[in-house]
Amino acid sequence: MTDDDMAALRLAGFALAHAAWSVEDGETLCTLAMVEVRGDRELVRYEADSITESVDLAQADLGRRLENGGYAALVVDGYATPEGGTRTDALIVELLGPSGRSMGRVVQPYHAAHRSRIPFVGRASGFAILGKPMVSDDLDVPDAESVLLESAREHPRAGRLFSR
Repeated sequence: MTDDDMAALRLAGFALAHAAWSVEDGETLCTLAMVEVRGDRELVRYEADSITESVDLAQADLGRRLENGGYAALVVDGYATPEGGTRTDALIVELLGPSGRSMGRVVQPYHAAHRSRIPFVGRASGFAILGKPMVSDDLDVPDAESVLLESAREHPRAGRLFSR
């Protein structure tokens, strides 16, 4: 385990929680990244006409931002098929290190919220985090899942979503 892996994984947990909070009410996730350089943390959003375009924008930008060190957790909304399960919505977090180098990936399946059919009446309901996050083997952190969830619980508004 390296300090880089641990720092990137903790940042990924926080970014994952922020993304979950963003889609909890049935909204669409705008591709986002949490960037940490020399102890300063920043949230950056990448709006584009498609997820593919937003990811391309993000990777170019993050490569520049991380040129001299730091970490980023790039989060997109996608799909996953957990082992033995069926395809479901998932938040996909790519961990990036210095110079934008890929360090690993986290996939967190979730059940999307359903918005009320009547405008301005009721709230979206049904959002749920499904199971445990899947952490790629690229990250050499003992008990990586626990580290990720611990940092997700530190998010001031979304920590409750990861309390199980």
